[in-house]
Amino acid sequence: MDKAEAIRLLVCAAAERYEAAGVAVPARLRELPVDAPASLSPQPAALAALPAAIDGMPPGALRDGLRTCWDGLPWVCVKLAEAEGIDQKFAFAELLGPAAPGRIGGFRFGFYLQVPGVLYPPHVHAAEEFYCVLSGDCEWRRNDSGFIFRRPGSVIHHQPWDLHAMRTRALPMLSMWIWRGDIDYATYRFLKND
Repeated sequence: MDKAEAIRLLVCAAAERYEAAGVAVPARLRELPVDAPASLSPQPAALAALPAAIDGMPPGALRDGLRTCWDGLPWVCVKLAEAEGIDQKFAFAELLGPAAPGRIGGFRFGFYLQVPGVLYPPHVHAAEEFYCVLSGDCEWRRNDSGFIFRRPGSVIHHQPWDLHAMRTRALPMLSMWIWRGDIDYATYRFLKND
């Protein structure tokens, strides 16, 4: 099986997982052609934690798909000047979106990895967001709440402009994410933690 087909099957498995959790995804995702992205070199340092994160997932199509094609996904780690202490400690791969391997407007989908012992600081954005935790031990904070532990299988929903943050404990956290609505990355802002 080539990388493009493996990624398409991975997207289908992810859509099924979200739908089972009650999160609506565009029906056409299952038929959407996905181009195999060019491998990036060098890959983000956080990817050293990815094999353990995949091994921590429950058996099934998502784990099998990630094992097959994780090294062919378009993983990036952007430098965040506003967020000290997390450089090279996370990575994400966007598979569906306006400029992603699977071209679709008004929607973004991908995977997110965060190494152990890291706080991803409070931030907001215009997009409605759904995370689905695949493996790891992590805590999430939304608006005025404290951090709440979320087990693998948990779906975390953020409305547009919800203040949210996440932190990992002893294990790396691997999750899927969806953005819908206003998906412009230019709306992404870090805020001071109160």
